[in-house]
Amino acid sequence: MQSTTQSNGVAERFIRTLKEECTYVNDCETLEEAREAIRASSSATTAAGFSSATNI
Repeated sequence: MQSTTQSNGVAERFIRTLKEECTYVNDCETLEEAREAIRASSSATTAAGFSSATNI
């Protein structure tokens, strides 16, 4: 896939949302803590009927 300004914006927004809703809320100090917070959030999202990210 060719990189475009728009596709980069989508990725940037996803990362921003991930930080705001998972890692900042849980005050993660290590990479492993951040991964666990993301997995927990991903599980809750899937249970609510939304698709989740895989291979985090």
